Amino acid sequence: MANEDVIAQLRAELATLRADSDARIAELERQRAADADRIARLEAGSGQPRPLAEAPPAQPGPAHWSRRALLLGGVGAAAGAVAGVAAGASPAAATTGAMQFGASNDAGATSTQLLSSNTVAGTLLADNTSSGPGLRATSDTGAAVYGNSRGSHGVYGYARDWFGVYGQAVGTGSGVVGDAVSGAGAHGRSGSGAGVHATSSTGPALWLDNRDVAAGPPVGGPYSVGQLVAPADGSLWVCVHGGSPGRWRLLASEDSAGGFVPIKPTRVYDSRCPQPSAGAPLVPGTPRNISVADARDPVTGAVTTANLVPANTMAVAINLTVTGSNGPGWVALAPGGALNFTASAINFQANQSIANGMVTTLNPGTRSLRAWANTSAVQVIIDVTGYFRAA
Repeated sequence: MANEDVIAQLRAELATLRADSDARIAELERQRAADADRIARLEAGSGQPRPLAEAPPAQPGPAHWSRRALLLGGVGAAAGAVAGVAAGASPAAATTGAMQFGASNDAGATSTQLLSSNTVAGTLLADNTSSGPGLRATSDTGAAVYGNSRGSHGVYGYARDWFGVYGQAVGTGSGVVGDAVSGAGAHGRSGSGAGVHATSSTGPALWLDNRDVAAGPPVGGPYSVGQLVAPADGSLWVCVHGGSPGRWRLLASEDSAGGFVPIKPTRVYDSRCPQPSAGAPLVPGTPRNISVADARDPVTGAVTTANLVPANTMAVAINLTVTGSNGPGWVALAPGGALNFTASAINFQANQSIANGMVTTLNPGTRSLRAWANTSAVQVIIDVTGYFRAA
């Protein structure tokens, strides 16, 4: 083959190689520009852009080439350019290093941000096919997971058989905290089970704390049926009719009697018995403190059941009987230790035996009543039929 034919063939091959190399270099440059734009947008989100590493400068080739070296040199230069562009486009050149899967990564004081326009699957998907968590986040002092949404949910958890969102805390921390400006801080919904299930080993399972409401039912609104409010005064209110402010019912307070516990009628005091008053009738001018805490024998007055009426009882249901009076009169009752009374509890005639059922407050600390006789001495008998316990 003539030299001219060889040269022509080599030139054709060189042109083909150069065209292919130019196309590859152009594609890599396009990818590099797209990566640089993406990285710049990600770093702009943290407010601290980081410079991208530049591709290494191209090395100048030799000043003179042989005909055979012309072909080889062109191919080598193209390959070197491709390698240089590929190295410059890699995120590994970022100052904090590339993300390494299956190993620990330390970003220092910088942040890692992911941007996506996906409308279905999400920006970050973590799938553990075993029994461990799909995603685990820890923090020394701040929030381990922080959800902020401009749409519907800051954090959304879904589970087929167990917890959609599970929060655990040690010490005095909180496992899960929900905070809202005007909506619900936490919303629980269920098709058939409990919308919210709270348990505790030693403390309260549910704690309501409406610190902005000082006392009494809330004002303003609107409120909905079933809402609970626990003001700072320790009371608890439930909304029974929605509105502004709606209608509310008091469930509990420091001054309320609490839940009623009925018991079978039990003798707790008889002034005719040797104990505890040595058979002394109640006389005018000398009020008497009477304990209703213990059950007593109807004949001797001895204690048969201690603490029949438990501590912290606010009120008792009693049957008050008077007998053996030497004239007409009445008996008044008040909580133990009271200095005065406001009404009579029973009225009687001379030598009349009469009973009256009532509910009356007592001293919750001593579980006692104070009794006054008006104009005639009289024997007093008290039977308890139930009590209202505050705690």
